[in-house]
Amino acid sequence: MRKAPWFRWGRGSGRNVDLNKRRGILLLPIFALAAALPGPASSEDFASKIKKPVEKGIAVRLATQEKEDKWAREREKRISELSMLETENRMLMDKRDALLSEAGKKRETVAELERKRSELSKIAREMQPFLESLCRRMAGIVESGYPFQREERRQKVGELLSVVEDPGTGISEKFRRVMEGLFAEAGYGNGIEVYSRRIEVEESEITASVLRLGRVALFFLSPDGKRSGFYDMAEGAYKFLPEAFNSRIAGAVAMGEKRRTAEILELPLGRIGK
Repeated sequence: MRKAPWFRWGRGSGRNVDLNKRRGILLLPIFALAAALPGPASSEDFASKIKKPVEKGIAVRLATQEKEDKWAREREKRISELSMLETENRMLMDKRDALLSEAGKKRETVAELERKRSELSKIAREMQPFLESLCRRMAGIVESGYPFQREERRQKVGELLSVVEDPGTGISEKFRRVMEGLFAEAGYGNGIEVYSRRIEVEESEITASVLRLGRVALFFLSPDGKRSGFYDMAEGAYKFLPEAFNSRIAGAVAMGEKRRTAEILELPLGRIGK
């Protein structure tokens, strides 16, 4: 029987002593096994038995190291992905804040539009009877004023009233059409107009050239120039003038037809009707 060799522990730091102790503990079973084995004839078996555990330990260590390296690479990858996700999250949060701010402004805009719509609806409700009253006043002016182009003006006012009373027409369109009608009626107060018309004068009908001086007066002249007259607003009828006015009325008719240069004439306007 071989005697177990004697070991002398080397000197060093506490860490080295612990390491040497561990090594000694690990080697004791090996040397004990070696002491129990037969002599040199079995040394190859002993080496074989020692080699296999060592190789297995190395393989385990290599596999462990490979797993650690793989995990380190995976960890770096995950850290990189986490950093990218955090960056993307910050960008999304900023975008969300911007969208929330924009949504707040949109809500304010919608609220303002709703307020204006409410005001417009109120104006439309108040404007409707006003526009209808304007149309009726224009119709009254056509009937009570000088009788020029009366049928045409009646038709225009009637069409205008139909538009105003139509619920399917917007209040803005109604207002525009009424203003156009008012301006058209007001336009009759400017300028001079001469047109041929068959009129009734003192229980007789004649064809005459009618001279309209704005909304101030209506005169007429017979085709032969021998009869002239005016429209009496007080009585609502045409009347003859004395023959002394024939030349003046004829001159005014010629100027209205642009057959004569404009000049000052004295015409019997009388009292202007209201």
